[in-house]
Amino acid sequence: MLAKDLVKGMAEQALQWKPGVHLGETVTGLKREQENGKPRFVVVTDRDGLSSRTVLIAGGIGAFTPRKLPLKDVDRWYGHGVYDRVLKTREFTGKRVLIVGGGDSAFDWAVNLHGVASRIVMIHRRDGFRAHPATVAQVRELCAAGEMELRTFWELKGIHGDTRVERVTILNNKTKEEDTLAMDAVLPQLGFISSLGAIAEWGLELEKHDIKVSQLMETSIPGIFAAGTSRPIRGSSSSSHRGRRSVRRGEPRGPLHQSQRQGRAGAQLEHGDLRANRRTGRLTAISSFRFPPPPNRSAPACPGTGRRARWPRR
Repeated sequence: MLAKDLVKGMAEQALQWKPGVHLGETVTGLKREQENGKPRFVVVTDRDGLSSRTVLIAGGIGAFTPRKLPLKDVDRWYGHGVYDRVLKTREFTGKRVLIVGGGDSAFDWAVNLHGVASRIVMIHRRDGFRAHPATVAQVRELCAAGEMELRTFWELKGIHGDTRVERVTILNNKTKEEDTLAMDAVLPQLGFISSLGAIAEWGLELEKHDIKVSQLMETSIPGIFAAGTSRPIRGSSSSSHRGRRSVRRGEPRGPLHQSQRQGRAGAQLEHGDLRANRRTGRLTAISSFRFPPPPNRSAPACPGTGRRARWPRR
């Protein structure tokens, strides 16, 4: 099963009871209120406030922001020749592009921009790469053919131009040699920095960069649960499993829990190669291979042995 198909199936399962979905919003804070003597939370976003008795945090390891180039004036160049991501490759048609980095993103964009950009130069601060060996080999083949350039032990020292990137200065960190290249675009592919953002200010007990939870996925604040972002006190499990436990631990209110109580506990829903258990909410990937049914115990004995066929235990 492809990852995209698994994600699609999980989204179908989560949305089958039509919960409210708010996209393109950033959580900025949390307010605590009281309703009939019971705690209530208002999750504040940059657009609205969402009220609930229970909050489940499932933010992965946090929000990702691209790691910036270590240059003092780098911010003035973003949108003017410096791009931390590529949204449309055609925007680089005929341009001279400098790619900084030695990971998968750097090598992938070097390959994808081949034939689009007029010139591609990759620089990396060392001669070891974190990219897939097949992609590294592909880039080396293109370099051997003279279709792009890969320089190791080189770093970006400066960006120059009037209103847009026109030139860059690179430095060899071993020989201290400098070189100036005419460039139209710079793609820094230096990885990402993760952060819990505003969630880290909610007063939750943290352990390093993780939210500390109990085995029931409860945080230090009653009514707030965490999955994926959490560090259990003992044991471990997948984030999807943690999320299921968190939801089941919360108050059984709302259409999701009402639907779970309907029908037989063992009833199952089919989503292509995915199977969702209605009672537990667990989503299981089903392989296209199916075990044949075990032979009938009353089947006749095998000729010459006098024994019935046996089915191996799974």
